[in-house]
Amino acid sequence: MKVSRITSDNDWTFGRGLANYISKADAVHQKVRTRLQEFKNDWILDTEKGIDWIDLLGRKGTQNAIEREIERVCIGTIGVATVDDISVVVDRTLRTASISVTITDVYSDKFNTSLEIIA
Repeated sequence: MKVSRITSDNDWTFGRGLANYISKADAVHQKVRTRLQEFKNDWILDTEKGIDWIDLLGRKGTQNAIEREIERVCIGTIGVATVDDISVVVDRTLRTASISVTITDVYSDKFNTSLEIIA
């Protein structure tokens, strides 16, 4: 798999030719992070794609549903072999989720990705 590299601000990189692309484990890691940040109904061509963060972070008692959705998205990402650990801390007042996921990819690399979702 080869994908366009993005910056820490989730913006595409340009101007460096082939250096703007990543592959193998780096690509899998970036795809997982990007897919976890997708909100449901955000893309007009596939309104079911993504996670319904607004609903899940706006209701009580959704911790298990959030963890299942994270696992579903990770396992559905090309290049992911297993999801080894998921940790989610939800702040219902601020409607945020701090996520940490440990994944093993098909290249036998294990990586941890942490991100915050704000709905």
